[in-house]
Amino acid sequence: MCPYDSPAMFFAGATAAFAIRGTFQSGLDRSLGSSFCVGIQTEQFLDQNGRELWGMVRKPKGIADLMKNLSRVDVMLDTNLSNRSWWEGQDLSPRDRAKLYFGPRIFPSEPRAFRSVPSGPNLFFGSMDGRRGSVIEQLAGMNVKVLPRGTYGTKLEGELNAAGTVMNIHFDEGIYTEAPRLLTAYLAGKPIRSEMLGDPFVKGVHYIEIEGCITENAQVIYDAFSQLVTEELSFASFIRSAFAEING
Repeated sequence: MCPYDSPAMFFAGATAAFAIRGTFQSGLDRSLGSSFCVGIQTEQFLDQNGRELWGMVRKPKGIADLMKNLSRVDVMLDTNLSNRSWWEGQDLSPRDRAKLYFGPRIFPSEPRAFRSVPSGPNLFFGSMDGRRGSVIEQLAGMNVKVLPRGTYGTKLEGELNAAGTVMNIHFDEGIYTEAPRLLTAYLAGKPIRSEMLGDPFVKGVHYIEIEGCITENAQVIYDAFSQLVTEELSFASFIRSAFAEING
């Protein structure tokens, strides 16, 4: 049985994951049951080129707690495809290894409408730690609005409603994807302005480059992102595929 309420959040040291407990319809006239527990691991250990990011893999307590949480869920989705090689090097039981899935498969299956405000700011929310502050300083004149750390709920929703784009700036240099921020942007109907993201997201196709101009193509880019995430990266499709594999 899943030891967490739904929705819940648990922390494995510096490694955060979400645990969701509930009954998921499989599309096969069967359900996974009320005790089925899905863990979502959102930290980046490695970037797309295999570069280690901010020492996450060298924190023994965090890794130990992550392994403990893996043992307590039915399946775990690691949202960073590049973490796969790290997991392959871990000494896992066959049972725990079979629980692992990869990729930012956390999006809705139904498209969300484009809601960019042409005169709105390029909105950044989250920690300003790492290199983010210096990057934002270099974007002077671009109408960047930085929200105070800890802006959540209705306050964040209001700021998102008035925004033109959502800014995504990496904590550390590399090619990787902050999937939770992309999800927040998409649920608000905002195109994403970002530094280089990992596969399958393509600059100029699915997101606007960090210093790029918003043109009449903003909706085209947003629509391409929407098609990709709803058709290939939805949480519903992940649950269906996990269920199919678990049940043969």
